[in-house]
Amino acid sequence: MTSSVTSPSIPVPGLQQLVGDVGKILMPENPHIRYIDLANRGFVTLEINEERLQANWHHVPFVGFKNDQVHIGKRFTVYSGESKLC
Repeated sequence: MTSSVTSPSIPVPGLQQLVGDVGKILMPENPHIRYIDLANRGFVTLEINEERLQANWHHVPFVGFKNDQVHIGKRFTVYSGESKLC
């Protein structure tokens, strides 16, 4: 599952802290989940070739208008012949 690049955050005081706390609770209860970021919006790109598959989580600071402030929030790679994320 990935974040949504078009959904704005809910403007509720203290929500960002609550969202961060929920992520901290979910990780230990779900060991198969490697990354949780419930605060940022964005999208995922995949780079696939014969040597590896790499997923890049791109975060954007704003929705509703174009901007060039995209940054990589997290990156995971699986190399050919391996079954674990790097």
